[in-house]
Amino acid sequence: MHIQSIEPADRRARQRFVEFPYRLYANTPQWVPPLRTSRAEALDTARHPAYQHARAAFFLATEGRDTLGTLAVIENQRYNEHTRQQTAFFSFFDCINDRQVSQGLFDAAFEWAQRRGLNRIIGPRGLVNSDPGGVLLEGFEFPAVMSVPYNFNYYDALVAAAGFEKATDHLSGTLEADGFHFPEKVQRVAELVQKRRGFRLLAFRTVDEIKPWIPKVIEAHLAIFVDNHEFYPPTPQEFDAIVSSLLAVADPRLVQIAVVDDLVAGFILAYPDLSSGFCRARGRLYPFGWAHLLYAKQHSKVVMVNGLGIRPEYRGLGSNALMYGALYNAIRGSQYQRLEAVMVNEVNFPSKADNETMGVRWYKRHRSYERRL
Repeated sequence: MHIQSIEPADRRARQRFVEFPYRLYANTPQWVPPLRTSRAEALDTARHPAYQHARAAFFLATEGRDTLGTLAVIENQRYNEHTRQQTAFFSFFDCINDRQVSQGLFDAAFEWAQRRGLNRIIGPRGLVNSDPGGVLLEGFEFPAVMSVPYNFNYYDALVAAAGFEKATDHLSGTLEADGFHFPEKVQRVAELVQKRRGFRLLAFRTVDEIKPWIPKVIEAHLAIFVDNHEFYPPTPQEFDAIVSSLLAVADPRLVQIAVVDDLVAGFILAYPDLSSGFCRARGRLYPFGWAHLLYAKQHSKVVMVNGLGIRPEYRGLGSNALMYGALYNAIRGSQYQRLEAVMVNEVNFPSKADNETMGVRWYKRHRSYERRL
């Protein structure tokens, strides 16, 4: 068994890194294959916006012609400057069920991080905040949804064997649209919020109507999440990439933005789940993958809700009820049959309570880890 650090010019090694998970999960129907281009872009230090402030190393575990595992380690300098830490991220961890292989990959990552003066490693985390992270611990029997990680049930043991401990867990839940429970009391609160607090909701019919509000949503995002322990301020180029990916899958009816005058007070990230299209595309956009994704966008039956943000000065005033009420009305009577609340931090008690009030049933758990170096 050989651990290889991928050199930028080594096209064969890069290709093996990109292709490995498609072979590992080839017979796993629950896995949703991402586009190969997005995985390849992560290795492109000349084009990916994160490399304006990040450095990374990518490792392959091989035996002859067989690839046994992959791992990346990242020094996100912008994150470390914001948090005043010396932390590395690990990412792109996929591996056969062999502790010798996983330990070899992690040892290579630890050595790289220590050479750079880093004293802690956390993950799985991606190059930018919107990249999926976490190791699935519960819910293996259920299909994944778009951009939410799926892995085999032995991953937790491999990571723990490398000396990692739990940092936090994220929960995902489901709710049938006809079981969407929006209590009358909450509806009254939403109505009072509009009348007494000066909140109003923006309604959108097209993506073009959303675009003028994007700078104000970005400004609100920075104000809302600045104290989150997972947060660092993305660069303008990273924001552009994140916004472009969200707009590409957006259903304007699901976009919920609460404003006071022209100030964005809060928002809910909700969009159609295109996992069926990704499965049919099999990781390739061409020649026909784009058509599968377009069809999935037009016919998706699932709404993904990936977080609510409210400015600190407007929390506890009922704006969450206002936005969830509008989302409820957008889903009711539409083609959507199910809501998926994804990756809610287990210690985010207000968000957990909001989802449970609506009737969300938690059924998946992902874990993030940490280790001292």
